[in-house]
Amino acid sequence: MLAEFGGRGWGTFKPALADLAVAHLSPIADEMKRLVSDRGEMDTILRGGADCARAIAQPIMTDIRNIVGFIR
Repeated sequence: MLAEFGGRGWGTFKPALADLAVAHLSPIADEMKRLVSDRGEMDTILRGGADCARAIAQPIMTDIRNIVGFIR
């Protein structure tokens, strides 16, 4: 970066930075558009994430309920 833009003004660096950001972020945006358009796949992904979070949280919540003294 310094070799290419060192000593130059912001006006030279800014377009190059914007082009780089677009190049790196556009595949992510394309994948998001694809996922949003496919409701079934989105539901499957969200369900999988919820199952994973539940598996992690369940033993912790059991310990917390025992410590707090919740009656089940």
